[in-house]
Amino acid sequence: SDQGRSTSCTSTHPASNHWITTSRYTSFGEYRFALKARLNLLPTRTSQYRARENVPDRSCCRCSTEQEILAHVLNHCPTHVGLLRKRHNNILARLSKAIPAWKGRQYKEQVVPGDNLGLKPDLVILDDSRCEAFVIDVTMPFEGNDTFQEARLAKERKYSHLKALLRAKGYRRVEVDAFIVGPLGSWDPINDTVLQKLSVSRNYSRIFRHLCCTEAIKGSFTIWKTFTEGSTSHT
Repeated sequence: SDQGRSTSCTSTHPASNHWITTSRYTSFGEYRFALKARLNLLPTRTSQYRARENVPDRSCCRCSTEQEILAHVLNHCPTHVGLLRKRHNNILARLSKAIPAWKGRQYKEQVVPGDNLGLKPDLVILDDSRCEAFVIDVTMPFEGNDTFQEARLAKERKYSHLKALLRAKGYRRVEVDAFIVGPLGSWDPINDTVLQKLSVSRNYSRIFRHLCCTEAIKGSFTIWKTFTEGSTSHT
C-alpha cells in the first residue's frame, strides 16, 4: 500500500517531475535514488520484511527508536539531524536569494521583537516604505496523503500570533506562509502563490521550482547514502 503513496504529492505540479525526462540538475545516482524512493523500492528493513526477506528486527538500524521506513530515514532519524538541517537550509537559501532586494529587509531565524513565545521563523521580510511584512517558514514533510496540507496549516497556526504583533508595529499587510518542498522532490502548488507575494519574477520562478525540487532530492540522496554506509543489510 506504500508503493506509489508519494504520487498524491508528486503529481500535483509539473516541476516535481521535470528531472525524470531531462535529468536536469541531477546526477545519475540521485536520479536512480529518487525513482526507487518514490516507488518505495529502497531496501529499508520494513520493505525487506514485507518482501519476506530474513529481517528479524524492523526497528531502525541506526537509532532503534522507530520502524525503519523511508519516511523515518529521510525525515526523522536523529542520527541525521545535521544533514536534515542542511537540506532544509539549502532550500531556505535558494528562496532567500530568489526574493528581490527591493522587497524589504530579510531576517533569517530571528525572534521578532516583542514575541513572547520566542519563535524563530525561517524568514521575515519587512518593508517599511510599503508597510508590508512577510513571515515564511520552510518545511519538508514526507510525501503522502494530505501531508503537505497538514504541514502548511500547522505552520500557519504556529506563527499566526505574529500577524497581530506586526500590525501593532505599523505593518498594514502581514502575510504568514509555509514554503513546502517534499524530500523526494515534490513541489507544493501553493508555493506559486507564495512566490507571487514575494515578487519573484515569473521567468525565474520556473527555473527556481526545478532547482528546489532537485535540491531536495540531492539532500535526501546524501542522507540515504550516509544511512546505508557500512551497513550490509542495505546493499
